Amino acid sequence: MHVQELRLQGHVIATAGDSVNDAPALAQANVEIMMDAGTDVAMSSVRVLRAKGDLRDIVRTLALSLATMNNIRQNLFFAFAYNRRNSCLRERAVSVAGYSAIASTSTRI
Repeated sequence: MHVQELRLQGHVIATAGDSVNDAPALAQANVEIMMDAGTDVAMSSVRVLRAKGDLRDIVRTLALSLATMNNIRQNLFFAFAYNRRNSCLRERAVSVAGYSAIASTSTRI
């Protein structure tokens, strides 16, 4: 199948090449991975650029990007949980302080 047909079916397509004879496929893919040094025009439009021509680097790059995204998700979760906890504690502190301030002013009058 061609890249465009697969994209129309809803698939996410990643193509790897050197942009010499596979520039149309690289241009139609969701993620273009250029191996070695291609043309300057292709290098400026590619999303992932690998300096070496080792295909195993694609797997390493994918694993690294997945680990990075997991790290970002974990950091966001803990940041939201921390802020939620602190906002609840802050609300309690304000409400306790507010009630005590009202009570102390009402006894003086």
